[in-house]
Amino acid sequence: MQVLVDAFHSPRWLLDGDVSDATPVTWLLGLKAKDSRQLADAFAAVSDPAFVWITWGIASRIRRHVEYGRYLSAEAADALTAPAPETLHAVHSWLGHRRTTFSPVNNVLQVWSTVGETRVLLGADFAAFRPIHGSNATTRILRATTAMTLPTHVAAAVSFVSLNAPPLQLAPMAPEVREATAKSNYITPLKLRQMYSVPKLSVQEATQSVPAFFSQSWSPADLAHFERLHRLQPAPVVQAGDRNNNASAASGEISLDLQYITAMAPNATTTVWSMNGSNPFSAADEPFLEWATQVLEMSSPPLVHSISYADDEDHVMAVAKDYAFHLDTLLQKMAVRGLTVLVASGDDGVAGTRIHSQKMSVDEGCAKSGPQWPSSSPYVTTVGATQLGVDGSELVCSGALHGGVTSGGGFSNVYEVPAWQKAVVGRYLASAACPTKPGFFNPVGRGYPDVAVIGAHYSVVLRGKTKGISGTSASTPAFAGLVTLWNDQRLAAGLPPLGFLNPLLYKIGASHPHAFHDIVAGDNGAARNGSYACPVAFHAGPGWDATTGFGSPRFDALTPLIVGKSSLLDDVPSPKTTGLSSLEVAAIVTVVIGLLGVVVFWYRRRRSPKRAYVRIEMPAACTN
Repeated sequence: MQVLVDAFHSPRWLLDGDVSDATPVTWLLGLKAKDSRQLADAFAAVSDPAFVWITWGIASRIRRHVEYGRYLSAEAADALTAPAPETLHAVHSWLGHRRTTFSPVNNVLQVWSTVGETRVLLGADFAAFRPIHGSNATTRILRATTAMTLPTHVAAAVSFVSLNAPPLQLAPMAPEVREATAKSNYITPLKLRQMYSVPKLSVQEATQSVPAFFSQSWSPADLAHFERLHRLQPAPVVQAGDRNNNASAASGEISLDLQYITAMAPNATTTVWSMNGSNPFSAADEPFLEWATQVLEMSSPPLVHSISYADDEDHVMAVAKDYAFHLDTLLQKMAVRGLTVLVASGDDGVAGTRIHSQKMSVDEGCAKSGPQWPSSSPYVTTVGATQLGVDGSELVCSGALHGGVTSGGGFSNVYEVPAWQKAVVGRYLASAACPTKPGFFNPVGRGYPDVAVIGAHYSVVLRGKTKGISGTSASTPAFAGLVTLWNDQRLAAGLPPLGFLNPLLYKIGASHPHAFHDIVAGDNGAARNGSYACPVAFHAGPGWDATTGFGSPRFDALTPLIVGKSSLLDDVPSPKTTGLSSLEVAAIVTVVIGLLGVVVFWYRRRRSPKRAYVRIEMPAACTN
């Protein structure tokens, strides 16, 4: 039996011509885990500080509390997602003599073959494609032009085939860049610390990272200039990845990310991951997969990762859903390793990027909300942007108010609302801040962003000159630096790093709303440049909302809740603790004794003469 796998299709790629059978090609097969629930359960257990686990009651509430913050080694995390041995054997048998490499980190089998061999194996035709936009002649991919066939037993074991999906070329947020002058009221590291009550600290142990995908490069000279300008200590920066950094062609995105993540977390070792994404006919055109794999291959990877790249969720799911879900698995693996991933919410407001990327009319693009991915993923913490109003208070960053961009936010069309978010989303849906137009958004989807930071008009050094840059790609590295500060304090106190933040953030937001500056003004209806405004949009309002999340951080209020012996985390064990405390043992014994008592009572009641008599005299069919 054979299973048909769809041919490649994408409105963003054009057919570029046939390729000869002798052309070498490298392609990927994603393999499914033997038991997908193992990773999901571990992800929830190590990430959620809450005591409630409805399915299993008190005993499992104790177990979950003990497991919070007990992160896994690389080997233990890989074991959670390992395919069944018979799966690997079946796929290798099907591939025959072809050279392959399997990575237990990402569950991907890399295959080296020629185009001719691949035609015969998959029963499909192949051709080269190039992107519609962009003039880089080396950006070519090999994809199937007709449906591929896989044996039934192989298809059942495969999560994706790279030959029928476009690379996830999530674009940089492309923040708006303007010339800055000495008199301009631009945001600086000092102003950020003052706004959010951040003391002057120096990181001793915690680590962090920013990826630089595609052609993004940074300049050490620009970073040194920025540090001198703002009187910052030199940041220890480590270069990683499979692409050489081109310092002479510094880019706005990575320059902004690096300068502000290091400014907010002074002295933290910061890794810049420079990834490829333009090699023709190779696996290097999947930089996100390669980045996540390289991070997870490390025994001690950076603890915090700030990402300022995104794409339209509907487009991603239409052309590469299986690949995107495979990356979700890697995000969960990063969480069980104790890593925090933060993603910018987007700079194009409620409509998202599709009006530009898909050449839609404004009316068509504004008809429904346009969530972004991976901003909408329930496995990341998403950061929105604010700007200062005339009275000095924060409001939703908007191109209509000269904010430079409009903060993204809304609800996923793919992911359902997570348990840790249901209560606040329910309140927002019932509020006046939520749009009421039928069909405009998915009311049962994951809402984002989770938090916000000012994102308008940052002072950045780019190619030797001071520029003003706006974007959620400014907010995200700034907040990431704060997470690194909290991690450093937790590590110094013998506590585990924060890992996946959201269950904790939402617990704090519910019980300690004063820990955030609540943003209650503004909406995300405008274009990033203010050239149009969608008539329906998400508005800010009291509490969590779909434009700024819980609001911006009060560092001084959040720190004791995250680091100190607060009511939220005072019983959470350090990662070095492996056994149960005497209190936990006593609680478990009490639960067991209580359950035994219930069983004995039920048994005696069932065996009593009176019960037997009633059952004889009053049978169920004759109760009248």
